[in-house]
Amino acid sequence: MLEHANPVEKYLAEALRVLKPDGLLYMTWQPLWFSAKGHHIHDTMVHELAKLFAREQNMEECLQVEYANDGKTIPDWSHLWQTEDEFNATLYNTQLRYCPPLVAHLVDTVYHSPGLNRASLSQILQFLEVTQVAEVLKTKFQTQVEGLRDDMAEHIASKYGHTDVAVRGAQLWVRRLPGSVGPVHTSTMRKATQRH
Repeated sequence: MLEHANPVEKYLAEALRVLKPDGLLYMTWQPLWFSAKGHHIHDTMVHELAKLFAREQNMEECLQVEYANDGKTIPDWSHLWQTEDEFNATLYNTQLRYCPPLVAHLVDTVYHSPGLNRASLSQILQFLEVTQVAEVLKTKFQTQVEGLRDDMAEHIASKYGHTDVAVRGAQLWVRRLPGSVGPVHTSTMRKATQRH
């Protein structure tokens, strides 16, 4: 899952470097660090962290936390339309408030985790174009984003672009061009793919 490769430029540069000419690279990921619900906070993760904080910080109240990744506690894709402070306030308005260190950890995970690169589809495609050593042979996109209200979708699209928001899942087949030699320079690619 490419959304977990960070920094993504370095990962892709190395993947392209080790491919022989005409070699193929297959990638699948959730652009803009989506998961099925958009924020990578899953039931098991929350419950295990609540138990950990209850045990290690002697906070029995953390065991009161109930969480289901159903869009009710944490609105789906809220990380794309809420600021960090708004997201924090959203969590404190739920049962998660019983465990403040859990809330802090979840906010940090969503907005700062080095385990997610937060790259959009257009950034990855632009990155591959700038390398001049690879071509995209085939693309396949999953575009159905269920449960996202029209006003939220429009707000997110104005921030990230309609194409990037419309793509929830992506698969790419990339070929190393014959005759291409030398390393792929990540600094050039990073400049080309930075969001303004």
